[in-house]
Amino acid sequence: MQVQREREQRQEVRMTESHEKHLTGMLQSLTHASSSLDRPDISSSIASMDTCQNDFSQPKSLVKDDEEANEWLKKNLISKKSYQTYQKMQEFRKNLPSYQMKDKIVELISLNQVVVISGETGCGKTTQVAQFILDDAIMKGKGSTCRIVCTQPRRISAISIAERVAEERGETVGSTGSTGYQIRLESQPPRDHGSITFCTTGVILRWLISDPDLERASHVIIDEIHERSIHSDFLLIVVRDILLRRPHLKVVLMSATLNAEKFSNYFNNCPMLNIPGFTFPVRQHFLEEILKFLGYKCPPATKVPFFRRRGGRNEEKRRKEEMWGEYLHLVRSREKDDLVVQSLENMDFDKIDYSLVEQLLMHIARNMEVIFKGLGEFALILRIAPYSHE
Repeated sequence: MQVQREREQRQEVRMTESHEKHLTGMLQSLTHASSSLDRPDISSSIASMDTCQNDFSQPKSLVKDDEEANEWLKKNLISKKSYQTYQKMQEFRKNLPSYQMKDKIVELISLNQVVVISGETGCGKTTQVAQFILDDAIMKGKGSTCRIVCTQPRRISAISIAERVAEERGETVGSTGSTGYQIRLESQPPRDHGSITFCTTGVILRWLISDPDLERASHVIIDEIHERSIHSDFLLIVVRDILLRRPHLKVVLMSATLNAEKFSNYFNNCPMLNIPGFTFPVRQHFLEEILKFLGYKCPPATKVPFFRRRGGRNEEKRRKEEMWGEYLHLVRSREKDDLVVQSLENMDFDKIDYSLVEQLLMHIARNMEVIFKGLGEFALILRIAPYSHE
């Protein structure tokens, strides 16, 4: 009875006759493919089933040397350097830590089949390494043989990074430029020669169906490998096997500094390179200071304030109450503003004061230019913590 009731509650899905025929054809294709595992055209049979996903499995042309394309790519890059927008982006790129190591990165990749590049977030490895490789190949007259595929763990990353790289190169994402992306159900592929394609890990695994040796790529950059997943780990296994069959394929593994040695060991102790990150001056603003310059008045708590509670306390709560009481005593002894003291006494630290957080964010947004004026690039860390004597 329960099973019958559940079936009656389910929503009924109907399909048109054309959809039914299409689904039947796909199932027949799958049955035919599974009964023909020894046939060389199995990959094309499976690929035909994926037309609803932008033909991810359709192989691209192989990487070939084209002298005419090499010359055009070089002239195009040289002429682009005279554009004001390109020059402006170059100035920004030169401030990145990765740009300071450009020659070393390019040389290490050219001399080794596999390289592990590690660096902190913000050093520029994701947006710059692929450009270093491409620009070096173009200026050496080998641009047509450079086709870079860079994997990202998330769809939004593939799109946003492709758009950023295209902007830095003075281009737009798509077939007319050197940068593109491909994710499930959406793609903006770049030009065939001298290009960078950002894609998700799942997409490159789909490519392997019809292109088991990844012959469409000259360089494979696997980014964010420290974010371990089934897809990324499986891709590493497959790529290690492909390297034996394609000695000219270059693989760059990019990671945060965490576990970089582990990936190097997996690829026969391949060389590693670490890109240093930025160092920023830090300011600390404590809770009573924030209340003061915001002029914030905390409304009275709806229940007994934290520091006045009694009964039912365990050791941890008792210790926190004692620390809070000491802190309030310290503030009262040095703070002349009664509003600050009153607000602190009214606070309930079992709850987040979203109104205070909102006002603080609005203050930062409104005064950002004043905060950063004359101080260059730095990070402002606001520590909303009461224990300023620590």
